[in-house]
Amino acid sequence: MANLGVLSSLPQTSKYARIYGFTGAREYTYAYFSDELNHVSIREGIRMSGAARATYRHLDLNHLEGLLKKSTATTKIIVTDGVFSQDGDIAPLPDLLQLAELYDAALYVDDAHGTGILGENGGGICEHFGVTSARIIYMGTLSKAYGGIGGFIATEAHIAKIIRLACSAYGFTSALPPDQAVALSEAVDMVVDEPERRARLWENQRYFVTRMSELPYPLVSTGSPIVPILVGDEDAADALALSLGESGIHVDAVRFPAVPLRKARLRIQLNAGHTSQDIDQLIDTLRVHQHGASATIMSTLGMTKIKRDEPAGNEAL
Repeated sequence: MANLGVLSSLPQTSKYARIYGFTGAREYTYAYFSDELNHVSIREGIRMSGAARATYRHLDLNHLEGLLKKSTATTKIIVTDGVFSQDGDIAPLPDLLQLAELYDAALYVDDAHGTGILGENGGGICEHFGVTSARIIYMGTLSKAYGGIGGFIATEAHIAKIIRLACSAYGFTSALPPDQAVALSEAVDMVVDEPERRARLWENQRYFVTRMSELPYPLVSTGSPIVPILVGDEDAADALALSLGESGIHVDAVRFPAVPLRKARLRIQLNAGHTSQDIDQLIDTLRVHQHGASATIMSTLGMTKIKRDEPAGNEAL
């Protein structure tokens, strides 16, 4: 993947296969350290690996460091989303890499929502932060910004060789269909050669966040094109999404078990094709429902900032 600046990458047709396949390339001296809000495919893949595992509180580097300190595993792997799918916040990659270097760990980054979006050339979270390291195992998808199917793992050549040999989910899968390969090659070129598309996306993101400040709805985060509106109550989130749909605006309501109970939200996903008029229509429609929704939000949450739940207990490392 030339725009990632890596020499070796592994294309694959399924995100779940990439996660399960990678975690299959392990011995029982491995230990995984996973953010509590990582994608479910990561959590399930780590669980199925049989290796030791620990979950650290979302973006809590002190908690992560404490777990790394007490681990006796010979191989440690820190695992994180690049952009978290339901909250939209961006992982602090330089800080995570610093911990990886301090405790001699690998850093596995699932950048499904950052690939093609973050960075000057759409190279993802590593380009966004200007970070390169042989410790980073970078996974990107071809199904979001690039509009196709499948994805890839980009890493050092010797690690790629291990994955090729050890991961049955890679070795026994099918190749991308030729039409997809051609279309995706063009899409990758577009991301690099047409930066104005990405610029429009970020203009839309900033405009939406600015307009949302006029309304009482709390936002979960504002750092990426995924900008969730926190509602709290599951039924209220469903009702609000239904009302928006009746006005011609499709918005997903995300609720338990995808997010913790009473942390339901509307997952606003901006793209370069939206216009300021589209965003104004969304804001105006939300304004119509703001009084009832505001009362529900405040009674459910009692605050405008999310309090994170404690992660589940960890297995011994």
